[in-house]
Amino acid sequence: MSAQAVKVSQTGAFAVFDLPSVNVNQGKSAKRQQTRSNKEAGDKMAASGLIGGPFTVTEKAAYVQHRIDLFDSLWTAQEAAKASSNVEIKITLPNGDVKVGKAFNTSPFDIAKGMSQGLADSIVVAKVHYTRKLEEESCIACDEDEEGHGEAAPQEESKNGTDSSKVKYELWDVNRPLVGDCDLILLKYD
Repeated sequence: MSAQAVKVSQTGAFAVFDLPSVNVNQGKSAKRQQTRSNKEAGDKMAASGLIGGPFTVTEKAAYVQHRIDLFDSLWTAQEAAKASSNVEIKITLPNGDVKVGKAFNTSPFDIAKGMSQGLADSIVVAKVHYTRKLEEESCIACDEDEEGHGEAAPQEESKNGTDSSKVKYELWDVNRPLVGDCDLILLKYD
């Protein structure tokens, strides 16, 4: 056995021993390091034409234009349906006031802004209970609770004195348009 020089690098936390000719088995990570490609192997793969090579940008690829056209057609159809919806809806607030809005156009934020700008700035989310919904619910991907197989969400009592233990409110984004006659509760952060 020959004597080998051992290099010791010391840091504040630990010391590192560098043994140049000692083969240490490091498990799976050592095997992974042995099979990694280096620059020479990469050049060989690129020269074979199977992988690598120069990257070229395809200007105005056909699939990109197809996606843009599809989006534009769906957007136009959605905007036309929204514009043609002049159905008035009644929005009942917790104090009993009834506001009138347009289905698919009026949002909880619009209702709050109509009452006061300070209220509109402080609301975070709305709770909505629909008495008449103008759109059909289609659940594309939902949890068990949304399918009706899970536990029901706990009910809360509304502030207008009615017993809402049988009424199920759903959380509604303040910028999402309302889709029918509803009872509306605006929730602030506190």
